[in-house]
Amino acid sequence: NLNAIIKTTDTTKLASLFGAPDNSTVRVNKPVGPVGRFIEATFENADVVADVSVHKTADKVALKLGFIEVKPQAQGKGIGTDVLAKQVQFGRELGVDEITLHAARKSAFENQEFNGYYTWPRLGFDQSVASFAESDPELYGRIRREWPDAKSVLDIMETAAGRAWWKEHGGDMKSAVFDLRPESRSSKIFAEYVNERAKRQQ
Repeated sequence: NLNAIIKTTDTTKLASLFGAPDNSTVRVNKPVGPVGRFIEATFENADVVADVSVHKTADKVALKLGFIEVKPQAQGKGIGTDVLAKQVQFGRELGVDEITLHAARKSAFENQEFNGYYTWPRLGFDQSVASFAESDPELYGRIRREWPDAKSVLDIMETAAGRAWWKEHGGDMKSAVFDLRPESRSSKIFAEYVNERAKRQQ
C-alpha cells in the first residue's frame, strides 16, 4: 500500500516525485521492508537514467537518489537540475522530508572521477564536516585546518573562494542531504540557483 509511505496512489505524481521527465519509462517495484516502508524505482528516457527509492522511518520520509546518469549527448543541458526540481516540488507536496544521495568524486570500482561532490552542494545538498572524520579522515583534517569555523560543506561553499577550494580539495559526500522544508538552507540555495539559471537563459 503506497499510502503507508507517501501521500498518493497517483502514478503520474509518483513518477514526478521520482524526478522522471515526462517522456520517461518508469518501473516501480512493489513496496518492501517492514510493513511496506520502502519503494524502489527506475526511470529512463533518451537523455537520462536513474535509480531512486523512498524510505519511511518512524520520524521521517526520505527520497534517495541511488544514481543518475545523464547520457553524453544530453550533458550540459541542466537535466540533473530539472530532475531535482521535480523531486523538490512533489516531495514537498507528498510529505517527503528530505532527499539523500552519495555525491561522488571518485568511483569505488574504476579509476574515474565524477563532479557530484561539487555539483550537488551547489544545488543545496549538505553534509556535516564531522561526518568526514570517519569517511575521509584526511579531508576532515584539512577542513579543520583551513576552514576551522565550518560546520558543514555549505559553510565552505558560501563564498567564491570556498567553492574554488572545495572544487580542488573536496571529496565524496556519502550522506549528502537536501532538507525539503521551504525555509531550509537547501531550499533557499536551490531557489537562487534556479533563478540565476533562468536569467542566464533569457
